[in-house]
Amino acid sequence: MKKLVYSPIIVLLLFVVSCQSNKKSDSYYEQMNKKATAEELLQRINLPIDKVAKKEKKKNLIEQDEDLLVYKYELSESDFYELTYVFDELGCFEVGLDFQVNNKEQFGILKEAYTKQFNESKDFRLENDINGLARWLKNDESITVELDYALQEDGILALTIFANE
Repeated sequence: MKKLVYSPIIVLLLFVVSCQSNKKSDSYYEQMNKKATAEELLQRINLPIDKVAKKEKKKNLIEQDEDLLVYKYELSESDFYELTYVFDELGCFEVGLDFQVNNKEQFGILKEAYTKQFNESKDFRLENDINGLARWLKNDESITVELDYALQEDGILALTIFANE
């Protein structure tokens, strides 16, 4: 009788532990994509501030002004990213994704994933990749994307999306 009681408890405990370990094994890139993919961030260009604000978690808002929203998201105990939106009278014209990542493996995954994503995109073409800065231009020239990895030794990676005038 005791074996019948303990068996379901052990199975349940193993299930809970395995679910928690899977959650922690997500790469930072996967964690980021659960909140917003690069494609979703691209679609926020030209949106008004109220529509952009609805797409983010209010509890993560760390700075707000009439033309600025800044959100901070934790990736681990020591790593995080800030998501910054800058606005003018036409809407959002800049989206900045600034990572502070001390984990070298996760930094590499982020850098490689964003580089691959834009290099393989049919909508963007690589303009240049020199001195730690890769720049892609949308085919219709309406948007520029920059990946700044010049300070990778310090764990800093910045992905910036600009609306071109």
